[in-house]
Amino acid sequence: MEYWDKIVVLHLEKPRPCSLSIGDSKDAARLLLNRWPLTAGRSYRRAILNCSAALRGQGPSDVAQWSFVVAAMEAAIRYEIIDRLDVEIAAVCRELLESEDVQDEPDPKDETDGAMRPFWWSRPSASGPSVR
Repeated sequence: MEYWDKIVVLHLEKPRPCSLSIGDSKDAARLLLNRWPLTAGRSYRRAILNCSAALRGQGPSDVAQWSFVVAAMEAAIRYEIIDRLDVEIAAVCRELLESEDVQDEPDPKDETDGAMRPFWWSRPSASGPSVR
């Protein structure tokens, strides 16, 4: 099974408000078959066919994804599309931040024989290598 490059996040209101992240044709087909609010539309039928074709390896997964998005539009479901790479980068960054030991900042007087360091010397720039 092939994951989609973009994740489709649906914001459903019924039976209770929730958000669902759909990242492949299998999850999309399962949602279309089990919880879809409007099953009479043309886009709904096309999404079912395209998702099942992608699952069988007889159709491209990006066609399944975009027909799923069109079915969401037809059913008036709010949605957003998120790049999978952005999600993965954010998860790695979150993990790195959680694993780092946050240390107290050293006393500015420690390295300068009691004199305060200038304000511009306190931290290296976050955007590139530090220049000292």
